[in-house]
Amino acid sequence: MAPGTEAVILVDGQEAKGRVEEISDVPDSRTMTYNARIYLESMAFSIGDIADVKLIAGSREGIWVPITAILSDGSDYVYIENNGRAEKRKISIVDVSATNAMVEGVRPGERLVVEGMKSLRDGDRVARVDK
Repeated sequence: MAPGTEAVILVDGQEAKGRVEEISDVPDSRTMTYNARIYLESMAFSIGDIADVKLIAGSREGIWVPITAILSDGSDYVYIENNGRAEKRKISIVDVSATNAMVEGVRPGERLVVEGMKSLRDGDRVARVDK
């Protein structure tokens, strides 16, 4: 996090917005936490209140797919179902979060093959299974 990062502070069900003014470069050696100073835009809390602070790191929009659906042969690719056939599609991984990856190369509404991809070849027949 850096100065200017947006923050949401919750104390006893009351919410206030603010922004990080300062954050230490190294963690406290005893608690291993980083000290930060947050400027509140409104609403003052009492000294000693225990707060839940959420830092807004930003958001990205895009197509997220399960990492397990991504294959590689030197280039990353996925299979898309197209008229009952598997279509091999090269993709670029933009970001990774937990078990999903944001990719470029897949359009909204396309059906991604998520099981049995390792035995597929471009043009193979695929069956859609709704779960």
